Amino acid sequence: MFRILFFICLLPATVCGQAGFVACKDVALFKKQYAQASKELESIKCNFTQEKSISMLKNKLISHGEFCFKKSDKLRMEFKQPYKYLFILNGANVYILDNQKKTEVSASGNKLFKKISQITISSVNGDILHSKDFSSRILESDNQYLLILTPQSKEIKQFFNLFQIYVSKNNYLVDKIEMDETSGDKTTLIFTEKQVNVPIGDSFFTLK
Repeated sequence: MFRILFFICLLPATVCGQAGFVACKDVALFKKQYAQASKELESIKCNFTQEKSISMLKNKLISHGEFCFKKSDKLRMEFKQPYKYLFILNGANVYILDNQKKTEVSASGNKLFKKISQITISSVNGDILHSKDFSSRILESDNQYLLILTPQSKEIKQFFNLFQIYVSKNNYLVDKIEMDETSGDKTTLIFTEKQVNVPIGDSFFTLK
């Protein structure tokens, strides 16, 4: 279960370390524009880099892959380097391909798994700010907004202390997610080369 949670949380370190960010001047306007941009988002395809800092290791573990989202409940993360790992969320179903081993899990059958799956989708479609599972603060710099989310539900608190989501002021797309885990580890996802509202077939979100 831990490995599954590790790979599916996306969509974000303490606030005092965020140089260049100040309190958002107009939170209501940001939420309105963020919601509108998310409403217009039908799909997104991009590359990602994952940086994993483990308290017991000196160097970060870095991996690369491709991320895809299709409205309203389809998500695919394919790790390509330095190892291959595929995670697919399609409605209530989760598909995993790890070392040629295929696994299918029902998100609806596990309360925690369902909750994490909802967080994943809501981080992408902009609904995360309305979630009762988090208390939130919003900061801004010249180029980005920073959403600081503190878990409130017991299920999420078991695994994570804090999420930070960096949103571009240019297009309101997520640039980076940082996740502080209760274990003391930290996971960072950086999204690049974003393609918005490109055609993505439903077959892309299944395992053959």
